[in-house]
Amino acid sequence: MRKKIESRPCAACGGTTIREIRKRPIRYGGEAMTIDQPAWWCQDCGEGMLDSKDAAIADRAFATLKARKEGVLTPVDIENIRKRLGLSQRQAGTILGGGARSFQRYEAGAVVVSKPMSNLLRLLDHQPDLLTLLSARKVHQTEIAARRRVHRSR
Repeated sequence: MRKKIESRPCAACGGTTIREIRKRPIRYGGEAMTIDQPAWWCQDCGEGMLDSKDAAIADRAFATLKARKEGVLTPVDIENIRKRLGLSQRQAGTILGGGARSFQRYEAGAVVVSKPMSNLLRLLDHQPDLLTLLSARKVHQTEIAARRRVHRSR
């Protein structure tokens, strides 16, 4: 028995879309790369309709291309360094800066990492023992802030 192919109407032309992966060029600043883009692709006009997961793939690819062009770490590089340092995304954002969700956004490609953060991660990747210094400083700052809150509440 043949499996029926699911289809949807195209938002652009009203034609028929089917779920498939197509090669798609991504360009930024004179640089280009080709990605495998899943989407609902129209069989008539060629337009692709992306859901949130499909868009995340495109976003991460674009962030990778932009990072390469701007000389900063790519989302995959950031994730690999963070894991080598033994940090969760939340810990990395708290200790290194940017906030609790910053590394989630960097790694997803939603935000391209800044040059200073990229340089800090490169340094820590080569000298991970420096993380201890930053962690101790962050714990100390947190303790000072807690004492200030207690003092103000009196």
